[in-house]
Amino acid sequence: MNKAEKGFGLVEVMIAVTLGIVVVLGITQIFVSAKQSYLTQDATSRLQEDARYVLSRMVQDIRMAGMFGCLPVSALDNSPSDFASPIQWNNSEKKLSLVTASVADGLEGSSSSTWTITTDCLTGGAVHDNSANPGAGELAFPIRKLAYKYDVDAGTLSVASGSGEAQPLVSGVSDFTVSFGLAATAGDSYVAGNYEETVSDAALIRSVRLSLTMHDADGRTADQTYSVVAALRNRLP
Repeated sequence: MNKAEKGFGLVEVMIAVTLGIVVVLGITQIFVSAKQSYLTQDATSRLQEDARYVLSRMVQDIRMAGMFGCLPVSALDNSPSDFASPIQWNNSEKKLSLVTASVADGLEGSSSSTWTITTDCLTGGAVHDNSANPGAGELAFPIRKLAYKYDVDAGTLSVASGSGEAQPLVSGVSDFTVSFGLAATAGDSYVAGNYEETVSDAALIRSVRLSLTMHDADGRTADQTYSVVAALRNRLP
């Protein structure tokens, strides 16, 4: 007497294998999608962080542009010609030049000052190259000359202090533009609604708008454009 054979038939095995493959493919697809989403978010966050660092640094320098201590430039001896135009934008070279107050103390030995103004804040003052110690009853105001330059070919934004060598700040930049909010007259504090890329009179500048477009080299996310407006603390001379 033959006993009934137990087990799976070929059809059942094929069905089980097929279902297993479908389940594995589904899990794999979920994993790949989750990883791609993570990479996209990570790339976007990295671009945002790079842009935030660069723009916040530039805004700090722009806000202090044209600040030459407690007296107007006309009261200072030996004022360099750069003081007349503390903000300049060369659109063809993609270069933003600033003459701005330094965070250093300006005393002799300081390496971050292009000039130092020594003044008693009453009768007058003098401009010295590099750093200098103030005399009795005087204060020292360190001034820096900075140049932010966008290298279109390399996709980098760099900064140079004085006549020093440019140091890269951030890479992956696909565009960088600068425009200015202008007052109607030198004595007006109103910022015009339209921003201009060219300025004939630096004394009209009241604010600066920066626009930075970041590019992910790995193509994980689309180009991101970030803009910020920096208002000047002082009216330019």
